[in-house]
Amino acid sequence: RDAPAEELAVLADAAVPLLVIVDYAETRPEQITGLCRAAAGHAGSMPLRMLLLSRTAGDWWDSVRAGDPVTAELLDGTIVARLDAFEPEPEGQADAYRDAVHGFSAALPSVRGQYHHDWPTLAAHLTMPGAAERAAERLARNVSRWHSEVSALTLQMTALADLLDAADRTAHHLRLEAGEHGEAVEEIATPGPGRVEDRLLEHEKRYWRHSADRVGLSRTLSEHCLHDALTAAFLLGAADIDDADALLGRIPALSDQTRDRRDVVRRWIAELYPAAGIGAPWDTLQPDRLVERFVGSRLAADPGLTEHLVSGATPDQVDHLLTVYARAAHHPAADSRLGPNLTELCVRHPETLAVPAVRVATQVEVPGPLIAALRRLAADLNTPWELLVGLVNALPQASHNLTDAAAELTQRLSDAYRELAAGRPDAFLPDLAMSLNNLSNRLADLGRREEALAAITEATEALRELAAARPDAFLPDLATSLNNLSVMLADLGRREEALAAITEAAEAYRELAAKWPEVFEEDLRRSLGWLDRLKLGEPPGDEEAGHS
Repeated sequence: RDAPAEELAVLADAAVPLLVIVDYAETRPEQITGLCRAAAGHAGSMPLRMLLLSRTAGDWWDSVRAGDPVTAELLDGTIVARLDAFEPEPEGQADAYRDAVHGFSAALPSVRGQYHHDWPTLAAHLTMPGAAERAAERLARNVSRWHSEVSALTLQMTALADLLDAADRTAHHLRLEAGEHGEAVEEIATPGPGRVEDRLLEHEKRYWRHSADRVGLSRTLSEHCLHDALTAAFLLGAADIDDADALLGRIPALSDQTRDRRDVVRRWIAELYPAAGIGAPWDTLQPDRLVERFVGSRLAADPGLTEHLVSGATPDQVDHLLTVYARAAHHPAADSRLGPNLTELCVRHPETLAVPAVRVATQVEVPGPLIAALRRLAADLNTPWELLVGLVNALPQASHNLTDAAAELTQRLSDAYRELAAGRPDAFLPDLAMSLNNLSNRLADLGRREEALAAITEATEALRELAAARPDAFLPDLATSLNNLSVMLADLGRREEALAAITEAAEAYRELAAKWPEVFEEDLRRSLGWLDRLKLGEPPGDEEAGHS
């Protein structure tokens, strides 16, 4: 997960057929770029394939394909396929349910604390004729309230929950003998109350309690405190033991404990979820839906916990927090307060959370709470202009989800630069011009063409003033701005003004190309091409539109 992109170059030397699978691809754009560069350098005859698995194919996918020429070329024409229902028909669901029950019954005897149950007998009762079909019917009715279809994960989680619930009832002396009409079988196969995530979490919490009893934590720390520790571990994670100790030390109930006591808690979490990577103190609860349900429930009950966890969080922990929090807020059973609470958290800690929120908003399925925070910061006149610079620089070039927020943030930054340039034009007029140029593009993306034209006109006037004083420094920017101005005017049907602007741009590029041909000849060619098309009444192409 944390392998740097440059280390992936070794895949270019693959001498056997190779399939590279990238899980959670939406959170690994740098790795995907590194993989594509490695693939581009693969000169052998053996096939090299890449499969990306993600929870969404939205903004992150557009950004990855647009961010690097090599990556864009290799990913052009990529097949994007949505994973549909695992088994769309009831008969297939019943068969898959049987497979899952028997698979779990074979694996559970090797799980600590589960070896003493008669799993084969329990599985036989859950899957005997009629029982699996009834389980599939209940499954379909249950998920239809919050999913459009039965996923493989939902089906398998249900099979596991049914097995564990049946084992619990057996432990309480439930008769396992099936009657003539199968009443006991039906009772065994009937799931407990609540969602499947909640049923599994109840078993997981029992596992936590038994483990805490065994290491002596239950005598010194409350269950509430231990659940907070797990929430912190799942919500932020930790790269090493020092990160883990710092994180646990920010939990209110553990902040006054000794390092030795926190070490016991850390080792307890590591025993529950052993680390998969070298150096990491622990792993996390799986699957994601259990994490999202547990974390969401804890944060709904105690929203102030994150206030303590954010302070001192590393960049990786911040990204993880925002991702898990946003997904927990989108969970079908999430408390309605979670989304607004996440928004408020970002607004209260903008220096730590705002810029990462831009990145995470392109990766999660429903980024609404994060986008709401960004728009709040854009509307707040007290937001420092330095923070606005960081937010605008973090914005992807194109994003469907962030289109409105991008325009509002860029507008707010332009307004801030205008005020600063009024007092210190030498220092801030160039920034104002560049910000206005970007604002024009953002407004054009929203179809607000008149406002986009006003912004690019103001940018062009500022750059004309700067280029008159320092042509070597600002003539290239003026030429780019004139090109964009021409495109905006043409879009509004003002052809003569558009011709005048692109003619001035071409003259500027001709002057620049005479001095630095290797740098500006291509820009000159593009401007002359647009000039010719404009004379013929043709629309601008991709080469002309939206230069920054």
